[in-house]
Amino acid sequence: MLKIKEKKPIISIGSITAAILLSLTLIPAAMAKDVLLRVGIVQRFGDEAKEKLTLGSTSGDNLTLRMVGEDGQSQTLQTNRLQLEVIPRPLASPILQEKVILSDHATFETAENSAKNWAKMGIKVEITQPGRWQVWAKREVYENPLVRRWLLTSLQTKGHNQPYINSVLLKEKPQISFQINGVRYFPKELEIESQKNLIQVTHSPEQVRLYGGTMRLQPNAYGTFTLVNNVPLETYLRGVVPHEIGHDAPESATRAQTIIARTYALRNLRRFQADNYELCADTHCQVYYGLTGTNPRADQAIASTRGLVLTYQNELVDALYSSTTGGITALFSDVWDGEERPYLRAVVDSPNRVWDLSKQSLANETTFRQFINLKDGFNETGRRVFRWQKQASLADLSQDLETYLKRRKHPLAHFQQIQWMEVTKRSPSGRILTMTIQTDKGILELHKNEVRSALGPPRSTLFYLDPIYDTNRQIQGYNFIGGGFGHGVGLSQFGSYNLARLGWSPEQILAFYYPGTTIQPLNNLNFSMDTGELRVIIGPNGAGKTTFLDVITGKVQPTIGRVLFKGRDLRKIPEYAIARLGIGRKFQTPRVYLNLTVRENLDLVSNRNKNVFSTLFGRLPLEDSRKVIGLLETIGLTAKADLPASLLSHGEKQRLEIGQLVAESPDLLLVDEPVAGLTDEETENVGNLLLNLAESHSIIVIEHDMEFVRQIARKVTVLHQGTVLCEGNMEQIQNDPKVIEVYLGSSEE
Repeated sequence: MLKIKEKKPIISIGSITAAILLSLTLIPAAMAKDVLLRVGIVQRFGDEAKEKLTLGSTSGDNLTLRMVGEDGQSQTLQTNRLQLEVIPRPLASPILQEKVILSDHATFETAENSAKNWAKMGIKVEITQPGRWQVWAKREVYENPLVRRWLLTSLQTKGHNQPYINSVLLKEKPQISFQINGVRYFPKELEIESQKNLIQVTHSPEQVRLYGGTMRLQPNAYGTFTLVNNVPLETYLRGVVPHEIGHDAPESATRAQTIIARTYALRNLRRFQADNYELCADTHCQVYYGLTGTNPRADQAIASTRGLVLTYQNELVDALYSSTTGGITALFSDVWDGEERPYLRAVVDSPNRVWDLSKQSLANETTFRQFINLKDGFNETGRRVFRWQKQASLADLSQDLETYLKRRKHPLAHFQQIQWMEVTKRSPSGRILTMTIQTDKGILELHKNEVRSALGPPRSTLFYLDPIYDTNRQIQGYNFIGGGFGHGVGLSQFGSYNLARLGWSPEQILAFYYPGTTIQPLNNLNFSMDTGELRVIIGPNGAGKTTFLDVITGKVQPTIGRVLFKGRDLRKIPEYAIARLGIGRKFQTPRVYLNLTVRENLDLVSNRNKNVFSTLFGRLPLEDSRKVIGLLETIGLTAKADLPASLLSHGEKQRLEIGQLVAESPDLLLVDEPVAGLTDEETENVGNLLLNLAESHSIIVIEHDMEFVRQIARKVTVLHQGTVLCEGNMEQIQNDPKVIEVYLGSSEE
């Protein structure tokens, strides 16, 4: 929800000139339509031989093509129809393309948890989707064959046998091409727009759709290309809601779906970072058909809920949903690996008390079978996949399993026959946690959602098995008897139909499927400061002040929007790199080296060699020594330069840490509560230091001490519940009725 953008004023910092003007924006409900999403509508164009993609304008309009050609020159063309194709072009010499594949998964949710676990081991990772979801060792980090093999060997030494290196020797390179007026073009980058913001996309005779917004054709991580639709959030929802909930859904169900779809989109913008877009257009995200198939009921629901999202403790929920739960919703951990979501619980999907889960847990196999044989009294009663039965022979099941294991490069992939299968562990919601399969080559276990990936018949993991015997009592196959379709987590779309027809509101429906959550609008936070300005941020507990700094420094990722500084998007940059760009932060508690002297603390930061040994045992260059002397004078600690930092007062330690921060030569200083716990004299000294530094730096100060704020403030911003309540000088702030009510009139933090 945060956006920081840079403008053009000039500030001088010593002999350095830098342009810094920050604008920080939390997208409000009224502006939610302006949030641009990047949706991959054709994800792997060029995967099929002779594949073509046709884009056209609507009647009376033209397409404008902006591209960068092979020679690096930009060019603009106009046409009303564009046919794209991928042409393989021979390389002068073969190129080895490799990646280390750490793990393979059916879903993004489990892949993300796996990525976090690899990252805990110190491995830089990225999540990709060449087909199934995979976690790769980050290509730009492990960029040569020796490093990749060292990584793989070190993992195998530690007992990790699943990772492997995928190697391909490329003899040709795919190239986008199109022809206009007899001239063939081979663009490296291609952007397509129209005056009416309407573009028709034809991928096959059966798939002709109209999209709002603009298009971009860009390379992905798999040697193919992705057509990305840049589309406003509320326009995107017009292509999602009617296709997800259905055209005939009751009004309350449609509005509930709209809030969930909006929340899902904003929560899941990280899915395709490896390919430089945000969402896909199929069931791995949300079904999105552009402006094809919109309907008035969905449009009305989108308009009436504009900007509304579902939250839990002021965070967007993981807004998972499925068509049919089978009579009971699943916990997150029933389906995927990862942290539990407190609001995704096992809820009996009925407006009546048809089953007491606290007394009859579905983890018990006998009890589960009793439950799955119930058919009446549920929200989904009568729906086609509420209860289902499938059967398959051992031969067919063996073929399914073999295909799955080969794709995962499993050591049992070349087995011949399944001998028997058994559900060996269920969750309290009845979902299969472990299925054991005996093959002629050995036993394997399938866990959670992998059961659906490995075997053809199951429509969910809410089922039991009955063996099918021949006349000799030999197993020939299995009956799969179950309920629900999909993962069963969160809202049931068909369940919401019934609740809406019973008169339930969207709020009641969402509270039923996501207990403990709140519907609220996206916040509105508009913030800007000029270069060379000292700005003070105040606000009560929970106002978002520290989070404000966390977003700028990369510690917290904004839910939506961009964070731009010096023309670079900080959302894609790690914290240490943001610091190197010229943003320095001082935390509330002084972080100085107590066993070093004041001078050594500053030497350590000022030393361009940046290591402890050279600082303590080498000689500082003359320029750095002069810098330290100047810093000592600036922070008023020249007389105590050779004392251990442990002997300084609290206020002197605060000034020393500010000096360390300035030694890094940042353009923007972020100072969090610098006078907490200081005496009046120390507070005044810190205030004078900040006023002095403001002559050559941009500074943001978070503070609660109103006397201190009066001493240093030129302009004050008041935050409240993640929004800017008001801005102005201290007199204006003190007299603002809203501030008096929410801040000055209440106890301070």
